[in-house]
Amino acid sequence: MPSNPYQNKINSFLTDSHRVQATFERSNRLFWETKTKSFLEIPFPTETILLLLQKLRIPTTVLQDIPNLYPKENLAMGMEEATLESLARFVDSLELVPSESLLIEILKQKAIQEIIATIIESGIIEFNRKTNPLFSVIQATGLDKQIKSFIAPFLPNFLPKIASFLHKSSFTDTSHFFSDMLRLVLHAPVKDWPYPPEASWVETDRLGKEVWNQLAKDKLAQSTAEEFGNRLRKHLLERVGEEPLKDVFFSSDSEYESFLQALSELQTKQWIAPSQHLPIANLLSIWLEGILGD
Repeated sequence: MPSNPYQNKINSFLTDSHRVQATFERSNRLFWETKTKSFLEIPFPTETILLLLQKLRIPTTVLQDIPNLYPKENLAMGMEEATLESLARFVDSLELVPSESLLIEILKQKAIQEIIATIIESGIIEFNRKTNPLFSVIQATGLDKQIKSFIAPFLPNFLPKIASFLHKSSFTDTSHFFSDMLRLVLHAPVKDWPYPPEASWVETDRLGKEVWNQLAKDKLAQSTAEEFGNRLRKHLLERVGEEPLKDVFFSSDSEYESFLQALSELQTKQWIAPSQHLPIANLLSIWLEGILGD
């Protein structure tokens, strides 16, 4: 690519870490010290996102090998115990507690009711096997195989009680339900994770594009999303619109300054190294020529 009048200055800039870091710090200050309302007035790029979702395909051949690339047997083995405990405390702090009504709706699902009926059936059979001397007679008549059919009609009446029990026992301050689930996932062998075959990825890609194409035509979904966005924007404007971003996301000036320093140092390291391999200088040159050229 032929050089333009800015190429040499750009190359010199990209090799000077002090100038790059100072530039990043000024840019970061401009961003974080801008009032929140300035960002809220920018239209959300809905059409651009939909276009990307409609046109980009899932790279199935790349995704297929990911489970085999993880270097440890499970995710937990890839971090220190202190990190895992920190994650567990964070998850517990979120207090994501479903309502009893939501639990009832979940329990109403056919597959869930089938599991509950099977558990009750197994309990009744095992109890009778151990305590009822006539159980062998019951088995001979085949009645034991009909227990589940007797249970099913009564299950809907039991669901609110089951939901109430779950809500009070599993989702309390001392239950640690979500952190226990997190530990279960992190300790599960990566090779045992339900990972779809390539054919499923291809079908998912096709159906995903079908969803995005439908959303692009769905005026109701678009108007609902727009109304929600407007309500959210108004809410944020009323609460934090006049505050700069740094006051929204940082509790003190010292915390903000420490963050700026660390961020600009990290950005400089991540910028200079790639600039030796990627055409960053050419890209900046094109933009400068477009902005400053005739």
